[in-house]
This record gives sequence, C-alpha cells and structure tokens, in this order.
Amino acid sequence: MPEHTVQFLPSGQTASFEEGTNIRDAALELGIIIESTCAGIGTCAKCKVKMERGVSPLAEVERQLLAPHEIAKGIRLSCQARLTGDAICIVPQESQAFGMQIMTEGRQGHFPLNPDIRKRTVRIPEPRLGDKYFDFSVLLRELDLPPQAQLETVREIPFLLRDNDFTVTAVVDGSAS
Repeated sequence: MPEHTVQFLPSGQTASFEEGTNIRDAALELGIIIESTCAGIGTCAKCKVKMERGVSPLAEVERQLLAPHEIAKGIRLSCQARLTGDAICIVPQESQAFGMQIMTEGRQGHFPLNPDIRKRTVRIPEPRLGDKYFDFSVLLRELDLPPQAQLETVREIPFLLRDNDFTVTAVVDGSAS
C-alpha cells in the first residue's frame, strides 16, 4: 500500500503513514493526542481538525455532526478522515487533549504523613485480684481515647483481650482523639 506524508500543525511534526490510515491514529503514533471522548468511533465530534488536501471524502457521520460552515472551512473529524495523499493537518487548541497525561518523570516533594486513621498496638496490664478493673476503660486509657463505642464492641473486648494475652491492635480514627 502506498504511503503518504502528513504534517501536523502547530507541532510541526511530520511522518509517513499507509494510505487509509485515519488522522487520529496517525496523530497518536506521533504522540499528538486529539480529544475524542468516544475513543474514535465518530459520535462525540470533539476530534475536529482542519485538513488541507490528501484526505478521503466526507463520511456520512461527518455530514451529520459538522455544521455546513465547518465543512466549508475544511474541518473534519480526525477519526473519520483517512489519508489518500500527502496532507497538512491543523489541530486547533480546542481539539488538543491536555487533561490527563501519564507522567514519566518528576520531582518528589516532601509531604509529612499525618493519616487520620492509625493502627495502634497496645498491651494492657492483666487484672489483679482485688483491683477494680473494667477492660474497656483500661483499653481506652491506654489508647488515650474518649469513652465512646458501640455496645457490641464493649461486650467483645474482654474476650479479645484474654484470647490475645492482653495485647490488641486497635484501628483508631484520628478525629476521635
């Protein structure tokens, strides 16, 4: 199949592609990202480019989605226009995709970690005969938390403490302390 040269403006990049390649795919191969929320199936009309020679006749979808004054100016949908000869493609700023890009390098900033949720492992003293001891109160004192919990949690704490040799890991919401 013959190849044709396409020059993309304003980037100035030029490359050769096989006849029949759509302009959107040619641009992507050069790293030029043309906005197309429909992924190139011809339904969003966001991939408008101005073509100067070397492209296929208007597709039916372009006749439906482009205004007559756009067609008169040579505006095409890059996903529908196919190479038939050497071409010049002007990608207007509104069709250039700048929103999301994959970063391949950058600088690492210093951000202190201060998570709102923390895991804290505590070992509380075992109860001794004669001491007033309420497992939940002792645990809250060790975690330095205000007394608030659901009844089911309060009921399970004695079993958890004794099953784990009075050592537990609590997940604490920082807004509670």
